[in-house]
Amino acid sequence: MFDEFEALDDGALLAVMGDSLHVERAAAARRLCAAGVFAARHEAGPGSETERWCVEDFTAAAAEVGAELGLSRFRAEADMSRGLTLVQRLPHLAHRFLAGEVDPRVIALIDNRTTLVQDPGVLAELDARLAEAAPRWNALSREKLTEVVDWLVVQLDPEAKRVARDRRDDRHVEITPGEHGLSEIHGRLSAVDGAALDERLDAIAATVCRDDPRTAAQRRVDGLLALSERRESLDCRCGQDQCPAGGETDAPRPTPAPAPTQVIVHVLAEQATLDGSGDAPAYLPGHGPVPAATVRDLVGTGRATTRPLTIPGPDAPPEPGYRPSRGLSAFLMFRDLTCRFPGCSHPAQKCDYDHTVPWPHGRTHPSDLKAYCRHHHLLKTFWDGPGGWRDVQHPNGTIEFTSPSGRRYTTTPLGAWFFPQLATPTGEHQPRGAPPPDTPAKTWAMPRRRRSRAADKAARIAQERAINRAGADANPPPF
Repeated sequence: MFDEFEALDDGALLAVMGDSLHVERAAAARRLCAAGVFAARHEAGPGSETERWCVEDFTAAAAEVGAELGLSRFRAEADMSRGLTLVQRLPHLAHRFLAGEVDPRVIALIDNRTTLVQDPGVLAELDARLAEAAPRWNALSREKLTEVVDWLVVQLDPEAKRVARDRRDDRHVEITPGEHGLSEIHGRLSAVDGAALDERLDAIAATVCRDDPRTAAQRRVDGLLALSERRESLDCRCGQDQCPAGGETDAPRPTPAPAPTQVIVHVLAEQATLDGSGDAPAYLPGHGPVPAATVRDLVGTGRATTRPLTIPGPDAPPEPGYRPSRGLSAFLMFRDLTCRFPGCSHPAQKCDYDHTVPWPHGRTHPSDLKAYCRHHHLLKTFWDGPGGWRDVQHPNGTIEFTSPSGRRYTTTPLGAWFFPQLATPTGEHQPRGAPPPDTPAKTWAMPRRRRSRAADKAARIAQERAINRAGADANPPPF
C-alpha cells in the first residue's frame, strides 16, 4: 500500500511532504477565493428588500456553502468573509496564496488584523507589502505573526491597529463530552467571581465528615452539582448511622431534598440496559455514550425518571393540532438529535419541529416533521420555492435537499446511528393538498435586524478606529 514511499530515501520523502504542502495551500486558496466570489454575488445591495432580514442574502448564501462543504453556517460565513478579503481587499496577496506560497493560518491572521484599514490607497499599499513579505512568515508563531502584521498596519494607518477587547467580554462556560461517560468543563469568569466560586466549592465540600470516602477534588465537583440543584451542602457518604456532620443531635442526619429545578437532561437507553439484562450504553444528546452502570445508578438512586419512548409505526395516524404531542416530540428529538439541515449540529431539544409540507397542508405526522434550528427554519420558510431551497422527507427520516444552485444533499437521522430502530419507517405522509404559491405578504413575517449587516460592520470598524484615535490623542509622541 505504501510501496511508493518505502522506495524513497529520506530526502525524497521530505520533498514529497513539501510539495504536498504547497498543493494543499493552493487548494485552500482556491476554495476561499471561490467562496469570496460566491459571497460577492450574493451580498444584499443598499436599499434591497432583504438587507435587514434576520436571514439575509449573505447568511442564505452561507447555507449553500455550508451544505456543500459540510460546515456549520458560522464556519461557512468565516470562509466567505475571508474570501471577500482576498478577492476585494488584498488581491496581490491572494495571488501569492493561490500559488501555494502562503499558509492558510497566515491568511487568517492577516484577515483579522487588517480589518480596520478602509482607505483604498492605504489598502493597496498594504496589499503590495503583504504580498512581498507574507511568503516568509509561514514558520512564525502566532505571536510573531501578530507583531509583524501589526507593524505594517501601524506604519500605514495607526488608527487601524486591532486592540485587545475587554477581557470581561470573554466570560464563558463550556461543557463538552469527555471520556468514559464524563463531561469536561471549560470556562472563564472575572477574578472576583472566580475567587468567590472557589471559596463556595471549598465550603460545600467541607459539609461532610472526615470519613466521607471522596477526595476533596471529587467533593468540589459534587459541590458544583449541588449548586446547580440549589443546595449548599453535600450528603455524607461515610455510611455511619450517626454522622458527625449531621450536627449536635444524635439523630441520623436527614438527606436534604434538592430544591425544585427546571433543568431536564434527556438520556436514551434500551430497556435491557435499565433492568440489567444488557450492558449497551445509553446516549446523552450532545455528549455521547453513558455507561450502563451509570444509568442504572441514576435510576436506582431516584435521580432519574424513566419514561418509555414510543416509536410510531407504519400506520401511525397524524395528530390533529399544529404542535406535536409530548410523545411525538420526544421521538423526533431522539430520532434527529440535531438540526437536520446539512452541516448543522444545533441540538434537537433546542430546535423547532418543522412541517416539511407546510401546515395546514402538511399534517402533524412523524413523516412530515423534523428538527430545524430557528435559523434554518427561517431559511426554509423564506428562501424556499422556485429558485430557493426545497426539501423532501421520507418515512425513515431521510431528507433530500435541493439548493438554490441546484445541488443535492441528503441527511439521515443521527439517532438511528446509535439506535437503528429509530429509523423504522413511520408511514407515508398524506398532505391535505399542495400549498398555495407565496405572496408578497409572506416576507412581512421575516424577523428584521435593526440595521443591515453592512451597517453593523461599518459601525464596529468606526468605533474601534475612534478608540484608537482617542488613545493616540491622549498619549501623543513621545510616549
